[in-house]
Amino acid sequence: MKNRLTGFSFIELIIALAIISILTLLAYPSYVQHRITANREQAKQLLQACAAELSLYHKTLQSYEDIALRPFPSQLQNVCNTPHIQTLKHESYQLKALSVNQHSYELVAQRQGTQIKDSCGDLVISQHGKKTLLNSQNTSLEDCW
Repeated sequence: MKNRLTGFSFIELIIALAIISILTLLAYPSYVQHRITANREQAKQLLQACAAELSLYHKTLQSYEDIALRPFPSQLQNVCNTPHIQTLKHESYQLKALSVNQHSYELVAQRQGTQIKDSCGDLVISQHGKKTLLNSQNTSLEDCW
């Protein structure tokens, strides 16, 4: 009786690798787009949570002026640092004050890193909850917000 080794032939392994490679090439762009969308959703939650905290801040101090240093856009100072908001922060966006005066502000979530590819641009929210986009590439507000 002959002892025959069983297993995969070299051709079968090459065909399996080719199929896996093709499937990966087809799925990767969808994966990247999903990550960009998920990061944008997290940035929207961050902006809305910070806006809620700033509303309480204004009720206490009657002013928004001390939340950020000039020139704008600049980092927020001593606000939006609650544990809930800290969990929403992400390396794909940086939260900054776009403009601030005594009774109004605009916050921006600036894209950074791989999120730069997001066609929605930077997300902006004002003290009245008005939502806008900066540096967007022909994308509608409804699609992004």
